[in-house]
Amino acid sequence: MAAASNHRKELKRNITPHTFDVFNTTASGITGVIATVKTKIKKVEAEIKIDGINRLDFEKHRLQLETKRAELEAKLAENEEWTKGYDMNIGPFQKTYAENTRKIGGIYGNARKNHQEGIRMLMREFDYHPPYKRHSDTFSAVPFNPRPV
Repeated sequence: MAAASNHRKELKRNITPHTFDVFNTTASGITGVIATVKTKIKKVEAEIKIDGINRLDFEKHRLQLETKRAELEAKLAENEEWTKGYDMNIGPFQKTYAENTRKIGGIYGNARKNHQEGIRMLMREFDYHPPYKRHSDTFSAVPFNPRPV
């Protein structure tokens, strides 16, 4: 310990005012750099904390998007399955739709013609008058005429 004490005494003797000013300026500069670095570290730590919060928000949103994607993929698979069923069940009917409509039109035309014949028969046999009912009529009905297609 005596050697350390001698070393301090020797340093005090060898330090000139100019050397002291240089050391003091250097120490002040180092202190300023340390303060600046501490400030920057605090700023970076605050940014890291914000990034952590933002990362959690991003992760939450990503999970929501993944859930939505899974739902949409399930809906797409369901729609594809429905389309296959449609093609198997409705497709053949749709291919014959025009022919079926033509046939139904013919059946309807035939029914309309027979209805008119029936009205004429009622007029002949029962003295039926389609537009109005007379007091002497024994037959009652509501006039109806199928519209042409």
